[in-house]
Amino acid sequence: MKELPLMSFLVCMLLALSTGCATESRQLPQNCEVHRTQMHYVTVKGTGLCLLPPGRYPEARAALFPNTFPTYLPKGRVSFWLCDACRAAERQWFATHTPTNGLSQ
Repeated sequence: MKELPLMSFLVCMLLALSTGCATESRQLPQNCEVHRTQMHYVTVKGTGLCLLPPGRYPEARAALFPNTFPTYLPKGRVSFWLCDACRAAERQWFATHTPTNGLSQ
């Protein structure tokens, strides 16, 4: 009978480790306010680095692709809404707004 408390403790620990964090909640689907498409709620590991995009990126992001990866991801786990159409629009914007450093081809 002395093993019962130890066995109960081990079972509880296994359950806690196998079920994950209890503070995460399931998010209801949301639509992108620009593209009207359903977004994905994603969690990524932040690096603590800040991206400084060229030119008028902040204005373009607000108007054309507001639901992409943040320009700053603090260290640790970061959750946010991600729109596939916003990501495509952002890639298109970068393709047409990348500095050429004065080089001609």
